[in-house]
Amino acid sequence: MSVKERYQEAEVFSLDYEGRGVARVDGKTVFIGGALPGERVTFAIHKEKKQFAEAQVETVLKPSSERIEPACCYFDTCGGCSLQHVSFGAQVALKQRILEEQLERIGKVKPEIILPPLYGYSWYYRDRARLSVSVDKQGRLKLGLIAQFKTYWLIHVISAHETFVFPIYSASSANTQPETSDQTAASNICFIFKTL
Repeated sequence: MSVKERYQEAEVFSLDYEGRGVARVDGKTVFIGGALPGERVTFAIHKEKKQFAEAQVETVLKPSSERIEPACCYFDTCGGCSLQHVSFGAQVALKQRILEEQLERIGKVKPEIILPPLYGYSWYYRDRARLSVSVDKQGRLKLGLIAQFKTYWLIHVISAHETFVFPIYSASSANTQPETSDQTAASNICFIFKTL
């Protein structure tokens, strides 16, 4: 397999710790962003090494029963959430399996007893985030998350009803406390992704 043969088809058999599907094509491991275990997909390679290749899903030919529509409209460009296209219960199970594999493969330990996972909220659980800051060529300040597979910033302006992870702050108010009223918050803009 070479980069010239960009579009391939494969059956995904596992998930890596970054949330990418794992497949084998001609004996080479391929990590496929956006693919889930049990799916048959076509993919495009964007990076190839001697032992492995990295790719992104082009088409899901046979979807997993755990595949859902991501709730955030920026899921496919933002690098913040890698498993939003998986049902919440399956996310927890996949993360547990990844932890067990990492303990055994890297830590060389296998727990005698594995307690059931603790479940929390599927949304609105984040209480902090690491944001990147930059100044563009026009001297404008950019604040937000870095888009995946890109060298530029994710600078979309999003409304309050699209913001699942961050609290809404009023950019026009001197008050720096989060808005608590749904009616008030819905009229504000979440400025963390905004180009200032």
